[in-house]
Amino acid sequence: MGEPVIYIDSQRANELDREIALQKLYYRPEGYYRTAEKMRDACKKAGYNFSLSVIKNWLNERITFLTHKPKPKFIQYASFNGIRDLNEVHKSDLTPLSLDKIGNRIFKHRGVIKDVATRFRKSCALTNKSSASLAKIFKAIYSDSSNHLTWPKVLIVNKGTEYLGECRDLLLSHGVKIIQAKSKRGTSIAERDHQEFEKHAYIRQDTVDFLLPLSERCLLAKIFKAIYSDSSNHLTWPKVLIVNKGTEYLGECRDLLLSHGVKIIQAKSKRGTSIAERDHQEFEKHAYIRQDTVDFLLPLSERCFRINDDIYNDTPTRLIHMSPNEAVKKALKGEKIFADPAVKHRRPIGFDEPRLTYKDSVLYLLEPGELEFGNRRITDMNWSPKVYRIKESLIQKNQPVLYWLMDENGDGPERSFVREQLIKVGKVEYPPKWILKQY
Repeated sequence: MGEPVIYIDSQRANELDREIALQKLYYRPEGYYRTAEKMRDACKKAGYNFSLSVIKNWLNERITFLTHKPKPKFIQYASFNGIRDLNEVHKSDLTPLSLDKIGNRIFKHRGVIKDVATRFRKSCALTNKSSASLAKIFKAIYSDSSNHLTWPKVLIVNKGTEYLGECRDLLLSHGVKIIQAKSKRGTSIAERDHQEFEKHAYIRQDTVDFLLPLSERCLLAKIFKAIYSDSSNHLTWPKVLIVNKGTEYLGECRDLLLSHGVKIIQAKSKRGTSIAERDHQEFEKHAYIRQDTVDFLLPLSERCFRINDDIYNDTPTRLIHMSPNEAVKKALKGEKIFADPAVKHRRPIGFDEPRLTYKDSVLYLLEPGELEFGNRRITDMNWSPKVYRIKESLIQKNQPVLYWLMDENGDGPERSFVREQLIKVGKVEYPPKWILKQY
């Protein structure tokens, strides 16, 4: 009987040698390379001559490499331009105010209700964000016969507790369907409204300042120069200017004042700038609380904490090419309001879009702070550390295909994703166990 013969597959042996070599180079403290080029350079330094394509294929099977792939530069988000009727869908959100005190009441939050089709809005200031306070605001706005906003079919809100309790009961009693947004983009129209409000409330100096580009608003040196150089203005360069210790009065602003012989005195306390502080209080009454001249005649308890929305509702918006007030007039006549998509189409969408199948494995793009809290670090992941499959998809005309995901246990994120927010992966390998023992 002859000796046994062991046949060795040389190609398989080479693949195993290459796998071991690449693992030792990649899974080390100075490894975990973010690009295939850096991995190739490390291989050459170690005496290996692996091709770039081989290294790319190997890296694309490592979960630690895939989770740190760069974010896409463009994402074809879905838009709300399919909603074209007044009071069909509303959005609501709260944003903090700068603790404005009127009498004995401190207004801490601003609540806004916005119609999705016409972009028409109503907003109010709140002393607290309880569900009872918000319920009163909804009732006051929707029950006002002079107001174009009535109880909608659908209200999209965030997951805040202020929309539960009394507020939720009130909305349901009027047949309103409440949808909780899964991310910030779900309340994007209300979020955008907050940004516009802050431009009006915090940046704007006066009516003239609205005509300046954003880069020139509230630059103190330019403001001083514009005011003191205006021949129609009674204010000229003073002998003494009393300011607080803010850095905004240094640099270019300080040089300008000194060049005009102005002596600058920094106040040691709030009382040193008491006249200016008092002026801020009066300004806040106008900017945040007063609805119009009639509102001045109401008792403080009946001012309804309403914020001036007329400027916004009379301003044309980019996507519907008209002001919200004009859109409301058209909607009341039975006309449909057509809006442009928030993100212009750069690829085929809807029924023409190439789709993922239910057999595909994917990673999804993480939201900021979804896994890691605090300031972003370079080591934070961009893509999910788990592999998911397509659970369901939604195809609509003139909208990108939306996907919902699930893992092997049937769980997954609640929100939907478009194609750019997903990475299709094949065979994925996790770090080998020997790494835990060695490092």
